Amino acid sequence: MNKKIYFILSSIIQITMSSYAITNAKAIADDLTNSMSSFFNDTSIFESFTKTGSVYIIIISIVCIFLNSLIIFYASKDNLLKYKEKIIACSVISFFTATYLVTELFAILNIAVMATSKREKPEDYPPEKAKMPLLVKEKIDNNKIIMALIILTIYFSQFIWSNYLPTGTPLKIIVGILFYLLMIALSIIFFKDLLKTSLKAFKEHFKAYYQNLLPLIGKYYLVYIFIALMAAFLTKEITSANQANIMKLPLWYLIPLAVIYAPIVEETLFRGCLRRFIKNDKVFIIISALVFGFLHTISSETTIYNTFIMALPYMTMGGFLAYLYTKTNNILCNMSFHCFHNTLAIIILIIISL
Repeated sequence: MNKKIYFILSSIIQITMSSYAITNAKAIADDLTNSMSSFFNDTSIFESFTKTGSVYIIIISIVCIFLNSLIIFYASKDNLLKYKEKIIACSVISFFTATYLVTELFAILNIAVMATSKREKPEDYPPEKAKMPLLVKEKIDNNKIIMALIILTIYFSQFIWSNYLPTGTPLKIIVGILFYLLMIALSIIFFKDLLKTSLKAFKEHFKAYYQNLLPLIGKYYLVYIFIALMAAFLTKEITSANQANIMKLPLWYLIPLAVIYAPIVEETLFRGCLRRFIKNDKVFIIISALVFGFLHTISSETTIYNTFIMALPYMTMGGFLAYLYTKTNNILCNMSFHCFHNTLAIIILIIISL
């Protein structure tokens, strides 16, 4: 069968199945809730999903329909192989947004067909990407080392003084907000030169960054989702204790914390500061991944086993962000992706909690 015809037919089938899922969303959500709640220890998250699961099914079905419409668009073009990476990306996301087994099978088949298709002619290749600038590594002196030590000390001090504040009181919330504002201010002040250089390059070469980093981000999410699912099944916990605690925060507090504070401060600390102490890129990536991973689980998980297993998804993210930093030397790329990742997580949380 001609590949163009195959991809058009495959996408039509997936669109049809996803359309049917929209009309049958409540039943699918109920089946999913029942099967998942029988396996995981903490079923509290499924209580809200019981009410909003149909909304979630409808949204991912719409995404699947949109992606397969894109595949039909690419397949209708003169040269299918020119869009090889885009079709694979659409098929990968289609797999994760599929609601029926047949949709998942076609998504896998699409990936296999495109991945094994070889480009033989010049016109099979997409236009050459714009070259991504590689900024010069930050020059480190004693003042920058001292500033890094100061901001790290202030950041980690919260794990001591926060224990003396009464939980769930306005005082703790107010102190927390003031602390977050202080950390943002220190991050910007202590790293102003790095941020200024990074921002200028990011604005001037946004297209190049987008074209070159998007495939890496796609590969990252494949690995991240697999490891997150593996951690969930190994611990029988749908999410980490840290994430569960975050989900309990009011949205007015959570949104700025996740999309402003975390991208700025965590990237400044776990990428910017650590790289001032660690010159070797491979060691930097490993240390950044370990610190970022365990910091999110060591004080919240109840068992050593869960502390290690639930740290794996965070380690994956921390390692990827460190790798991103070594590849670009642009901390704005890190902050932008971190912000995107957290925003995506909040959107999913809002959908589940509607």
